[in-house]
Amino acid sequence: MYTKVVRELLRSLFGEAKKKLNHKLTPEEIRFIIVVAMLTSFLAIWFIAVNFGDDLNLSPVFSSSRTRVVNPQGVLSGTPITTPYNLVASDGNEQIILGWSAPTGGIGGGYYEVYRSITSNVAVNGVLIGRTIADETHFVDTQATIGQTFWYGVRVNGNNFISDVEQGSVSSTTGMRWSYETTDVIESLSFGDHGTKLFWSSSLGNNIHARLFSTIDSNPPTPIFTKDTATILSYNSIINVAAARNADVYGDVAFAVGSGSVYPHLRTYTSSIQPVFNYTSIANTNVYGNGLWISDDGTRNIAFLPTNSTDYFSRIITFDSFGTILNEVVTTQLPSMMSSSNRFDFSGDGSRIAFTTLISRREVVDSITGSLVFDDAWGGPSAFQDITINYDGSIMASAHTVDPVIRIENLNSGLESVIYLPATNPNLDLHYGRIAISDDGMRLAYAYSDIDGLGNDLSKRGGALLWDISSPQDPILLVNYLFEAPATPYQESMVEIKITPDGNRFVYGTRGDGTSSINDKQIKVFEAGQNNPIAEFNLPLGNNGAEITGSSPYDVDISPDGTKIAVAVKNGHWTSGNAFKEVNLYDVA
Repeated sequence: MYTKVVRELLRSLFGEAKKKLNHKLTPEEIRFIIVVAMLTSFLAIWFIAVNFGDDLNLSPVFSSSRTRVVNPQGVLSGTPITTPYNLVASDGNEQIILGWSAPTGGIGGGYYEVYRSITSNVAVNGVLIGRTIADETHFVDTQATIGQTFWYGVRVNGNNFISDVEQGSVSSTTGMRWSYETTDVIESLSFGDHGTKLFWSSSLGNNIHARLFSTIDSNPPTPIFTKDTATILSYNSIINVAAARNADVYGDVAFAVGSGSVYPHLRTYTSSIQPVFNYTSIANTNVYGNGLWISDDGTRNIAFLPTNSTDYFSRIITFDSFGTILNEVVTTQLPSMMSSSNRFDFSGDGSRIAFTTLISRREVVDSITGSLVFDDAWGGPSAFQDITINYDGSIMASAHTVDPVIRIENLNSGLESVIYLPATNPNLDLHYGRIAISDDGMRLAYAYSDIDGLGNDLSKRGGALLWDISSPQDPILLVNYLFEAPATPYQESMVEIKITPDGNRFVYGTRGDGTSSINDKQIKVFEAGQNNPIAEFNLPLGNNGAEITGSSPYDVDISPDGTKIAVAVKNGHWTSGNAFKEVNLYDVA
C-alpha cells in the first residue's frame, strides 16, 4: 500500500522521470518508504491528540507527570477560574497526598471538599471523604489502605463543578492495613499472640467494650470477638489493657464508680472465651492507680489495684490463667499517692512494677513481696514525666521535665547514670517526654518536646533519640531526630512511645494541635542507625462541629517484630472532651 502511494507521489513530483520508476525497488528505496510511512503515522497521532484529546478523554501517555489540566475556565479566555485545577496525587507513599491550585477568584471564605472513587468517573461515582481546614489547597487521604489505587476530584463547597481527576496509590509494603470506627474512649491497646492480634477495651457510660482483631484482616476489619459488659455503675474510663506476647490471652482493668466508692474490675479473655474470669474489689475514691500484666505464655496475670485505705497503699494480686489467686500482698506504705495521670511499667517477667507519683517520686515495687525496691524524690511539680523498666527488672530509666537528662538506675548494683541530650538539640525550658527501654536494657528511646503552655515555644520544638546504653557512662547515639513546627498554633507534645523487644525500632505519637492537614504527621516510626523516620503517618482531620482541626493519638503500640503500628485516634485535641474517632493499624516494611 505504502509503495503504491509513494510511487504516485514521486511520479507527480518528477514528471517525465516517472517512467524510470517502473522498476523493482532497491533496499535503500524500501527503507526510505518505511521512514516516510512512520513519520506519517506519528504526525497523524499527534494531530488527533492535540486537536481532539479532550473530546476523546485522552491522557498524555509519555508525560513525566500524571497531572493533567483540562483547559480550566479562564486559562485561555481570561475569565476567573471557579474550579480547583492542577490536581496532583502522590504515588507509592505511606499515604496519598493531594495538592491543587486554587481558583483565581478565591473561594470566598469557604473550604474544599475532596471526593474519591475506585473508577475514573469521580463526578458520578465519587464519595465525599473529607473537607479541608479553611482554604488549604492540600489534603491527606488517611483512609486509603495499603496497595490501593483511587481517583480523586476536588470542588469548592457549594459548587457543582468538580476539578480535573487525578489518580493516586499507596505503597504495597508500608501504609494503613485497616481502620475501625468507634466513638468509645480507648485509653490503651496492645498487640498479642506474636503480633497477630490487636486488643483493646473501651468505656462508654456504664459499659466496658472489649474488642479483639486480627492484624492481617482486610479493611474494614471484623472483630474476632466483641464483649460488652454492663453494670449499674458508671465507668470513669481509666482503663489499662494487657496481652500475652506469645499466647492468645488478653485482659483489662477498669474503675467503676458508685455509692461513694471505687470498684476496680479485672477481666481476662481468649479468642474463644469472654471473659475467662472476672474479679472485683473495692477501693478508696481518692486513689486511682491501676495496672495489669500478663505473662508471655498467658499463664499468669498480675494486677496492682488501690486499696480501701485512705493511706497510700496498693494491692498486688497474682492470678493463674483461670482466675485463681496465687499471691496477694499489700505494698509497703507508699510515700505518695499514684493518680490516673502518673506513669507505670511492669518488667517483662512481672517481678517488678515501676511508677511515678504525684509528688515527683520514682518507685519500684516487688510484685511478690510488695516491698519497695527503689524510692527517690525530685523537687518541682511533675518532675518525672515517664518511667520504664527492662524485662528482668534490673534497669529502670526515667525522663525528667526540668533538666535535659535521662536518669538510668541499675537496681542490682545501685549505680545511677545520667545521659544528657546532645548539645545540638534544642535547649528547651521544660521537657515533656516519653521513654521506653528494650528487653535487655541495652537500648533506650526518648521522644520529647517543650511542655504545652509552659515553655516559651509552646511545644514547637523537640526530637527523638535512641541510645545504645550497654555502657551507660558512654552511651552511643543511634537515632537523633529533631523537629521544629511552623510558627502557628501548632504543637507536637508527646503522647506515647513504644519500642520493640530488641530495641531496633520505636514509634511515637504527638498531639494533633496543628492547623495544617499535611504537616501534622503525628505518628513517626524510627529504626536504629537512621536519624529520619522510616515511616510517618497523618491522622484524619477531627470534626469539632463547624471547625475542622487535627485529631490526636491517645495511645500507640508496635508489634514485637516492628512491622505493625496501632493507634487509638481521638476526634480532636488529646486533652479535649471530644469522642474518639477510630483505631488504625499500619504495616511498616
